[in-house]
Parts: sequence; structure tokens; C-alpha cells
Amino acid sequence: MEPVTISILLAIGKFTTDSITSGITYDVIKKLAKPFTERLAHFFGDVDKTENFMRQIIEKPSRNPHKPRRDVEDIYEEITSNQLPEELYEELEAWIAENREFLKEAATSRGVQFTQKIGSQTAGRDIVNAGTINMTR
Repeated sequence: MEPVTISILLAIGKFTTDSITSGITYDVIKKLAKPFTERLAHFFGDVDKTENFMRQIIEKPSRNPHKPRRDVEDIYEEITSNQLPEELYEELEAWIAENREFLKEAATSRGVQFTQKIGSQTAGRDIVNAGTINMTR
């Protein structure tokens, strides 16, 4: 059996069940971006760098799920050219713990929702679906 690949974020939070390991993306949890950047931006000195960090720990697979701190160190050093402050990792763990239920729900959500905006259509007869269509699967 192939080993399960999980993101760095999920490795830090010790989310280990198969139902959680692959279902989380930045788009799913971007509503947490503001609290994340407010809490951690002082470590980066720049909101864009903080958001880049968040995106990478969510989307990149952990190289060593048993020691995700190494992945965090690599990403932080790549973004800032500085060593990872111990306090950053502690704050990151605390943020994950505080948002654990949301992250778990986001990762295991089976429903897919999307909105399709229809700009214009042409036909020989009436078009009954012009406008916005919301769908849930």
C-alpha cells in the first residue's frame, strides 16, 4: 500500500485519518487567512509573505509527516532568508489547535459548491436559465 501524502498543515496538527489527509486546500480555508496573517505577520514583516507561507503549508506535501517542523523551517527560510523563530512554530501550533474543528470539517467535507454566472446566451427561443446558477453536489 502506498503511503498517504498529507500537507504540512495537517502534519503539524497531527490529522492522521485517511478521511482528512487529502481534502484540504487553500481555497477551502482562505476565510481563515485574515486571522492567520493578523496573528503571524509580525514574524514575516509583510502580509503577502505571511499569506504565501500559509498557502505553502496548506498545499505542499510534508516530506516528513512525523517531523513537520523541518518543512516549516524550510518554507520560512525560503520566504524570509532567516531562521525560523521558535515562537512562530508555537503560534502556528496554537492557531491550528484553535481552528482544529473547522480544519477537520473543511478537510472532510464531501459537498462541492460552485456558482456559474452566465453572461449572455443566444437561442431561437426563450432561455430559462440566464443569470446565476448555484449548484451543490
